[in-house]
Amino acid sequence: MQDYNICLCSDENYAKYMAVTIASILKNADEEENIIFHIIETNISENSKNKLLSLKKIKNCEIKFYRVENNKYNNLAMCLRLLIPELIKDADKVLYLDSDIIVNGSLKELFNIDINDYYALVVKDLYVDIDKEHKELIGIGKDKTYFNSGMVLLNNRLCINDNMTKKFYQYFNESIGKLKYIDQDILNYCFVDKVKIIDRKWNFLPFRDYNIKSIHPTKEDAVIIHFVAHKPWKAKKDRTYFLDDYWRYYQYTPWFFEEPVTAIQTMMQQKIYDYEDIRFRSNYFKFFGIYANSSKLQIVIFGIRITIDAVDYRNIAKIAWWIPVRKWREAFKNKFR
Repeated sequence: MQDYNICLCSDENYAKYMAVTIASILKNADEEENIIFHIIETNISENSKNKLLSLKKIKNCEIKFYRVENNKYNNLAMCLRLLIPELIKDADKVLYLDSDIIVNGSLKELFNIDINDYYALVVKDLYVDIDKEHKELIGIGKDKTYFNSGMVLLNNRLCINDNMTKKFYQYFNESIGKLKYIDQDILNYCFVDKVKIIDRKWNFLPFRDYNIKSIHPTKEDAVIIHFVAHKPWKAKKDRTYFLDDYWRYYQYTPWFFEEPVTAIQTMMQQKIYDYEDIRFRSNYFKFFGIYANSSKLQIVIFGIRITIDAVDYRNIAKIAWWIPVRKWREAFKNKFR
């Protein structure tokens, strides 16, 4: 039986979201996979810990808690992952995952990738990697690959042997003023030239604007799904894949049974917003008009579309003035009240 050491970091507020990550891993684990969860936490209550421990009923596993009350990184929660080599000393490999992640398949293939000559297996961050100025600023060089730290399979033994926790903290103290993505910048700097870039299915961002528009990703395309910007537990979603999978795993957690109505309401609202988005995109077949849903305004003139987010729209009345029919004008303004 193979040991799979997996680390997550959380406080009390994020415990229920972390539970979904854990549930998804256990639901997709093979029988011979021995899952050991290492949870680095700051203030998770005993009640929440017991709920997390109850997830063992999905599949037998081990769950260990590591309380950190005085985080030396100015108590920045995002930096808790930097403590892994310091706190988890008995594991050669440790998979770190953010708590806004679900796992939609077995992790066996990932854990079997050779890592001996690297500090970590990672996936390129397509958003930050193109920011050459930022890469120069943090000292890795504009031509180096920048990775996303929401999923990192650490060569923990090598990190311990090379005393990486000391290097993390030293770079943090020297560079705190110029770090934009603090923990992620630290890892990119300290691991430069010693990471192996792997397929993005191991840290897949499920947003339609991020992917080729004609692709409908499957489980083969996305094993580890990372909801970086659009959190799946919020009602309003903008073209996000795998939301149904998220809620399917959420239903295995005690938090769902405590407040099932709240979860169902959020799911229903997401379906409504998804319908509005589909209807809104139908304007691509129109050549003239002013259209609105609850979140956006779109003006179409001879097939040219100008889209304005409602949150950025400050003067509805002025734009409504251009609508010639009073009934349409009032209906348009009511969309944003």
